[in-house]
Amino acid sequence: YCGSLYGGIRPIHLIFPVLVERPSIILDIAVFDKIDLDLLSSLITKYGVADRVNVFQNLTFNESLELEKKSDVLLFLNTLDGSGKGVLSGKLFEYMQCRKFILGIGHHKDEASQLIETFGLGGYANNREEVLQLLNKIDEWKEPPPEKITIFSRENQAKKLAAKKK
Repeated sequence: YCGSLYGGIRPIHLIFPVLVERPSIILDIAVFDKIDLDLLSSLITKYGVADRVNVFQNLTFNESLELEKKSDVLLFLNTLDGSGKGVLSGKLFEYMQCRKFILGIGHHKDEASQLIETFGLGGYANNREEVLQLLNKIDEWKEPPPEKITIFSRENQAKKLAAKKK
């Protein structure tokens, strides 16, 4: 995961019990703010997973892209209460370009969930059990054909926006 946790508004807490149950999982997470570092430190201590969580702070954009490219699964966090509805993070489109399984966590009726599931980009969960179910399906996942998601590239989105201004 690369991004802000907004002091716990993003449901990173759902991943930590899963780390305990799945000792083969390594979590690489890049954040900026001290409040997020404090939250992560607390969760790492609470769940005893310091040996499997790598925390990075203040990575450049290019460094975060490299971290994403090296990952097997990309973690996308939204709000659990649906308050993220109507706001699509640029992170989601960035993740799409990596062409890796996106494990989304948030409210099932938000737009991110709909995009991830409609376009076969991964799966979406809003509790620990659903996260575990999705992890069991990763090996079966097939990357969607490039033409299915090219409409979301920066170039195509810019063209679409420019056409609307005319």
